[in-house]
Amino acid sequence: MGTKLRMMLVLAMIVSMVALYGCARAVEPTAAPAEQPTTAPTPEPTATAVVAKEPVTVVWFVGFGTGTDPGQIEAHEQIVKEFNDSHENIVLELLTVPHEEHTAKFSTMLAAGTPPDLVMPIGIAGVAEFFDEWMDIQPLIDGDGYDLSDFYGPTIDLHTYPDKVVGLPMGVFPSVLFYNEDIFDAAGLDYPPHKFGESDWTLNEMTSVAAELSL
Repeated sequence: MGTKLRMMLVLAMIVSMVALYGCARAVEPTAAPAEQPTTAPTPEPTATAVVAKEPVTVVWFVGFGTGTDPGQIEAHEQIVKEFNDSHENIVLELLTVPHEEHTAKFSTMLAAGTPPDLVMPIGIAGVAEFFDEWMDIQPLIDGDGYDLSDFYGPTIDLHTYPDKVVGLPMGVFPSVLFYNEDIFDAAGLDYPPHKFGESDWTLNEMTSVAAELSL
C-alpha cells in the first residue's frame, strides 16, 4: 500500500473517531440537576469603571480697569502658571481685553451665555456697569467658613451692598475727589461729603452743584 494511501486511511480513521466520540457525548444521559440552594448565591463583585473627570476651566476677565499694561499682564500670566501648576482639576484661563473694548466684549459674552467666571481688577464704576450680573458670593463665604479677617475691614464694606456681596478686595486703590473750597464758599454751597454714606450725595447732585459753580 502506498504511503499516500496509508495517510488517507489514517486521516479517515481519526475523523471517524472524532465523529463517533461527539455522537457518544450527545446521547450520554445527563446527570440530575443539583439541588438548588435555598438562598440566592452572593453575586461576584464587579469592577466599576472609573471615569476621569475633565478639569474645570475658569475664565479670568481683565479689562474693566487697570491690568492691561504689559507689566501687569506678565504678572497675571505668572499667577495663572503658578495656579495651574498646583491644581489638576482646575484650569485658569486669562482673557485680557483692552479697556475701550471691555463693555462690548463682556456684553457679547453675556448674550452668548458664556460669561467669564472672574472679573478683576474692577472698581466701583466697573461694578456699577453690570451690577445685576454679579453673583452674590456671601453664601460661598458662609458655606466655606472663609475667614475675612485677613482683609482690611473697609475694603470688605466697599464690596458689600444691601442685597449682595459682589467680590473680595484685591489690589484695592482709592478714588478721590478734589474740590476748591474758595469756589464753594463764594457760591454759598456746602462742601461735598468727606465720608462714604454720610449723605445722599449722588452723581446727579454733583453734576447739579458743578453747574451752579460754573455760572
